[in-house]
Amino acid sequence: MKTKKLTSIALLLSMGIVLQIFESFLPVIAGIPGGKLGFANIVTILCINLFDIKTSFILSVLRPLLSSLLYGGFTQLPYSLTGSLLSFIFMAFIIKKSDKFSYIGAAIIGAMAHNIAQVTVAVFMYSNIHIYKYLPPLLIISIASGYFTGFCSTIIIQKYKNRKNVNK
Repeated sequence: MKTKKLTSIALLLSMGIVLQIFESFLPVIAGIPGGKLGFANIVTILCINLFDIKTSFILSVLRPLLSSLLYGGFTQLPYSLTGSLLSFIFMAFIIKKSDKFSYIGAAIIGAMAHNIAQVTVAVFMYSNIHIYKYLPPLLIISIASGYFTGFCSTIIIQKYKNRKNVNK
């Protein structure tokens, strides 16, 4: 692996970890457990845009693993890892295989997938199907948070591409 690519991946992974830990200090949105902005999805979208699926998948696994190890402990790992993976699967498919969605659309769908995965993990961990009652408000929050992360991703990717074109 080339040094530049490895350095870029390490930087994206570090940013994702920092964003995930930073977000854990913020209050939950609307007082609903799991209601977060999803800052780390910005990094996932950047990685999907800049690198191949395999590299992006590895980042989507390592980020929640390392974040849980560094902060939060392993109790949050099942939620974070499943949310990250399902979100990655949907966003990667949309970004790499479909031209019908913008980064904002991909981020909204990714945020929804993330919440569906986390709520499903909670249902199984607590053996309580009533936890699904949190899903409708979380999906509404997903629209706003996905829009935010998709908008930020779009700006960053445009700046990156403009900078790359200037340096040619």
